[in-house]
Amino acid sequence: MIKVIAALLMLIDHIGMVFFPQHFELRMIGRLSMPLFAYCIAQGYYKTRSIEKYMMRMTLFAVISQIPFWLMMYVTGPGYFDFMHFNIGFTFLGALMVLSLYKGIRQRTTQSQFTHLALIMGILILVTLLKCDYGAYGILLVLVFYEFYLLQKNIGLTLLMLIAATLSLYVLGGPEQVRIQLLGVPAFFIILLVKDEPVRKFKYFFYVFYPAHMLILSLIKWIYR
Repeated sequence: MIKVIAALLMLIDHIGMVFFPQHFELRMIGRLSMPLFAYCIAQGYYKTRSIEKYMMRMTLFAVISQIPFWLMMYVTGPGYFDFMHFNIGFTFLGALMVLSLYKGIRQRTTQSQFTHLALIMGILILVTLLKCDYGAYGILLVLVFYEFYLLQKNIGLTLLMLIAATLSLYVLGGPEQVRIQLLGVPAFFIILLVKDEPVRKFKYFFYVFYPAHMLILSLIKWIYR
């Protein structure tokens, strides 16, 4: 259910971006979607029986979604389109890689831990350089939910670390990015309040919804521009 709520919030965000850029309140509502998706990715990793298959699905999803993503950015305006701007699927793929490496840090030798930490830093830098949507910030959110909410089950510490991860945006995006993304922190209360029971028919919902809604929005914008 949380994944469906996140998708609807993302749709509101993208409708605001593509059609109503003057109504910033739509973008504000949309900030709630990313933390919800980050939680879903962390939970997916926590519960998956095969991380390899999960990564393969995410890779295919990211590749398929790239052209719809470019199209949506193109019809939105020249300030949005960039061939070196990659969709959220690549960020989530990076997050799964980071979680796998992070899990190894808990289990292996000091030398291996150092190697894994270096690889994690490399992934964070790579998603930033490739301008993957939400970049290192998106990966940090996934890591926070995995460690502090799913493993430690510490609500207070999870909230504190979500705020800390958002404040880290000051390094790359400055105070404006911090103010915007702090609007997403209350999404944690949705996670606490909504009973997230798995619904089998929604298992692959986001894999289809994400590229499909971008194609539809792009087509509508193209017709009525």
